[in-house]
Amino acid sequence: MLSPTAGFGIISDSCLARCYSGAGVEPARKDGNANISVLRMNTQQATVQKRYHSKIGLGIVVFIVAVIGLTLLPLLFSGAWFGVGLILPLAGFIVHLFATTHYTISGNSLVINSGFLFKKRIQIDQIEQIRSSRSLISSPACSLDRTEIKYSHSKTILLSPKDQSGFVNHLKSINGQIVIQV
Repeated sequence: MLSPTAGFGIISDSCLARCYSGAGVEPARKDGNANISVLRMNTQQATVQKRYHSKIGLGIVVFIVAVIGLTLLPLLFSGAWFGVGLILPLAGFIVHLFATTHYTISGNSLVINSGFLFKKRIQIDQIEQIRSSRSLISSPACSLDRTEIKYSHSKTILLSPKDQSGFVNHLKSINGQIVIQV
C-alpha cells in the first residue's frame, strides 16, 4: 500500500518498514479514513547524537593549495588539458574530504566519517586514553592539532575535533575510566 508522507511524496509501507527498522522507529497503525502512515518513536531506544566537525588547519590548507596550484599552473599554461582533467577531480575530492570529516557520538559509539571512503565505529567503553598529538600520520583529521584516541588495548586513531574540549568531555562523561592527557 502507498502512503503519502509530509512533503516527501508517496512511499510504500514496505519502504517505511525498511527505512526505519532497527532505528527505534516503526510505522504506527493507519487511520481508518486515510492512507497515512504515522511513525511512532520507541522512546526507550532513542539516543541523543552529537556531531563534532573536524577542525580545518591553515597549515594543511596552505600546503594542499600550494601543491595543487604549483602542479596545475604549468599544465594550464602549456595546454595539457588531460593533466588538468586529472588534477581538478583530485582537488574536488580533497575539498569533499574536508567538508565531510566529522565525528558523531551516539549512545556508546563514536562514529568517525571522512568522505565516502572512511567510516569507523568505536565503542566508547573500549576507549582507554585520550591525549594531544601533532603527528603527521595519515588520519581522518583536517588539522595538525590532533587528539589521539587509544582503544581496544593497542589500537589508536588521530582525530581533530573543532571543539576538542567538548568532544573529550563528552567521551569522558560516557566512559569515566578514560585517562585524559590533553
